[in-house]
Amino acid sequence: MRMQNQLRERVRKVEALKRGAVTDGEREAAEAALARLKARLGDPAREKSPEAISLGLGAFSAPWPVPLFLSMGVIAIAMASSFAMIRASATRRPL
Repeated sequence: MRMQNQLRERVRKVEALKRGAVTDGEREAAEAALARLKARLGDPAREKSPEAISLGLGAFSAPWPVPLFLSMGVIAIAMASSFAMIRASATRRPL
């Protein structure tokens, strides 16, 4: 709804430009802009909300991205949870 209100406001501004146009070129440019804006206002496909993009393991066709994807997820979770001990325990070796 907000986008439609913005487009209607733009249409009003361009109509004002068209009324105040001095040259033929300005008038033609304003008419072209009005046509584009009115087409955007009347397009019902633009009113739909954008779809969310989901990325899952089924999107990968090669076998190697799956372990990479999983390891990146584990690293992200560890960093977000501040598990510094995971990294520290992996680097320590028994004497």
